[in-house]
Amino acid sequence: MQNNQKIPEGWSVKKISDLGNVVSGGTPDTNNSEYWDGDILWVTPSEVSSLSNRFISNTERKITEKGLKESSAKLLPINSLIICTRATIGDCCINNVPMCTNQGFKNVIVKNNNVDFLYYLITKNKNELIRKACGSTFLEISKKDIDNLKFAIPPLLEQEKIAGILGTWDEAIEKLSSLIEQKKLLKKGLMQRLIYNRNDIKLYRVADLFELGRGRVISKEEIEKNRGEYPVYSSQTSNNGVLGCINTYDFQGEYITWTTDGANAGEVFYRNGKFNCTNVCGTAKLKKDSKVNLYYAMSFLNHVSKKYVSYVGNPKLMNGVFATIPLELPTLEIQNKIANILSTADEEIDLLNKKLEALKEQKKGLMQQLLTGQTRVKVN
Repeated sequence: MQNNQKIPEGWSVKKISDLGNVVSGGTPDTNNSEYWDGDILWVTPSEVSSLSNRFISNTERKITEKGLKESSAKLLPINSLIICTRATIGDCCINNVPMCTNQGFKNVIVKNNNVDFLYYLITKNKNELIRKACGSTFLEISKKDIDNLKFAIPPLLEQEKIAGILGTWDEAIEKLSSLIEQKKLLKKGLMQRLIYNRNDIKLYRVADLFELGRGRVISKEEIEKNRGEYPVYSSQTSNNGVLGCINTYDFQGEYITWTTDGANAGEVFYRNGKFNCTNVCGTAKLKKDSKVNLYYAMSFLNHVSKKYVSYVGNPKLMNGVFATIPLELPTLEIQNKIANILSTADEEIDLLNKKLEALKEQKKGLMQQLLTGQTRVKVN
């Protein structure tokens, strides 16, 4: 907590070690087969980072009773707070079945406090954990530092009320996220029916129909200095890929763009208007007289382009490879009809994504208000 933070009335400053017993994880010898493929759950940081909610009930790997007994791993009771303290520092979850963790965790066996409240508290203060991390090979936060983390803590009944409110927002976020995934699957099935298995298809390569280009290096400093109305598209998937807006533009009209480098390599987008692209974006503009509905082409390419990404080193889908991707085209009339159907599906998904981002922002604001005591809850 901040040194100048005002302590709400009725709250008290406590260390994590006051809230429960902090225990480290451990890994049995991976070369000893007697220690592995047992019945005891054993979690790693990457599994926690990929969770869709705050609970974990299964793990990819499991250890044996012998592995538990003859290693530094500890069996955590239900409703312990599992905190990543190496690699993805500050990511955390709550186990709803007994389990162990590897050594990349410091775990709190919570006593006389609400574990859900502590989950939200650690989540809100993730950056504080990161600041305390150190190490030459990889960043890590020690058990001592976790023990000594100090926070302003409300009484148990207030903890429970705060956790309940934030849990309601989490449930809404989870339901909406699930609905978005369902809509994406429905669209994928729709594409299969509309685009494939047609008898009016002609086959082209991307290079037959498009002129390919690339974005340029656009620094954060340039965006800050030259704020304007023309979006700068990047490799990020949030905010429709918009990194910011500047007062000049490099591209105008209808384009297909795709991510050439990094984790999102192969993601394909439809762009229209005046805009800019960073150097991790390829650009494709229709050649003159090409009879192609660009939204149809984007939808088709987005469906197949991941197959052409190279995963040797950093993922890549460079212009030379993108140019060779086969593009299946029915008549322009059919393309237009299919594009209208797919764009309607995309608009629905975009609308749901905006609602999801709004919910997340609301939850973020609530966490700030409730977990600091700026807004107090009524406790019967």
